[in-house]
Amino acid sequence: TVPDLSANTTPSIFTILGKTSGTSLYATGTASAMTGSTMILRATRPTITIVALPSTLLTDGTQVLSKFKIAADATNDISWQKIVFSYTSSTGVSVTDNTINLYKEGSSTKLFTADTLDLTPATKIITFIATNEQTITKGTSQVYELKGDITGSASDTSFSTRIGGTNAAAGAVTTSIYSDVTTTEGRFLWSD
Repeated sequence: TVPDLSANTTPSIFTILGKTSGTSLYATGTASAMTGSTMILRATRPTITIVALPSTLLTDGTQVLSKFKIAADATNDISWQKIVFSYTSSTGVSVTDNTINLYKEGSSTKLFTADTLDLTPATKIITFIATNEQTITKGTSQVYELKGDITGSASDTSFSTRIGGTNAAAGAVTTSIYSDVTTTEGRFLWSD
């Protein structure tokens, strides 16, 4: 448990409760008297889940390339502003650069067009950076669709996407200025 810090900016007691043992440990004094690793507490967290595509048949033309849901925990709203996708495709299958857009499910109004698109065969990365934060109200969710124009489809060809790009480690940044983190390696940048 953590004491209410709103009235006291220099608390003198923290209680640490063991998950398994249930035993409380108390430390008094200044922060320098306590040892441990730095932790960042968040007011909420997003949950991203993959949603089934409307069709798994690959054909030329505008296709839903990815469909996913972002849910806000019941404790607080979440906002996000950057999401990165990686993709793989069969030889000859490609997606046209200026046709890749992100939409809210059921809407024909694009939220934004891909900010960067790296079509290099080794990387194949699609990055979206929104002009404004996309806010999801606490306890609710929003489904999004990534759409783009496919060319080169044929029998036994494929195109698949993955949210998150590479397997880069997750990290935390404590700033309220979004532009400070847009160039980071983060694959999904969100705030609470």
